[in-house]
Amino acid sequence: QELMLHYQPIISLGNQKIVGFESLLRWFHPKKGAISPDVFIPIAEETGLILPLGDWVLQNATKQLSMWQSQIPDANIHISVNLSGKQLIHPDIVDQIENAIQQSSICPSHLKLEVTESDIINDTETAATVLKEIKQLGVGTQMDDFGTGYSSLSYLHQFPFDVIKIDRSFVIGMAQDKSKVSLIKTIVLMAKELKKKTVAEGVETLADMKILTELGCEYGQGFYISPAISAEDATIFLKKSLEH
Repeated sequence: QELMLHYQPIISLGNQKIVGFESLLRWFHPKKGAISPDVFIPIAEETGLILPLGDWVLQNATKQLSMWQSQIPDANIHISVNLSGKQLIHPDIVDQIENAIQQSSICPSHLKLEVTESDIINDTETAATVLKEIKQLGVGTQMDDFGTGYSSLSYLHQFPFDVIKIDRSFVIGMAQDKSKVSLIKTIVLMAKELKKKTVAEGVETLADMKILTELGCEYGQGFYISPAISAEDATIFLKKSLEH
């Protein structure tokens, strides 16, 4: 009972309206306090606990989205869930995703699954097959942390991603670094050519938001918009954003 989901808002940079939340796992230990996912996720991966943990996240994130949609009918939002490499190649993963959608009664297109390049690098064949099956369910797929791996470009061609998430390392400090702006501009233009949307992570200042909007990046998330917050605070954020 020490694990909980927090939710980071994702907004449309064009009109600054909320389009969804990314669900992020948090561990609050009674004695040690907050334990970073950078610490506990690798342990979960090593021990195989990432599989039941990942399923728990999927079930709870979709359930939370369903609650928001019934409480706030105007909220046309999606929920993003990160899939680990072990989950992606697990034989039951497509059934688990389908089950979470059925249990929560959400529309499949309102669920977006995020996968990093490092998650697909070990077994690209299985990953490609599973991602195609996920797409057939009507679920969105996103390439997370784009630009940090070795073969990101070839994977864009190989895998059926709808969205490219620009890694925060490119976004943070870009107002002072022209080369970062050039890199983001190239990613956004390439995504448009490939008919994919872009989400920038790590939006930490108003200057970041302005530059990304000018470059044509569609969506953003980061501390300037909001850190990851509890379900209760996310509900308040959602209601407020729909008032404007």
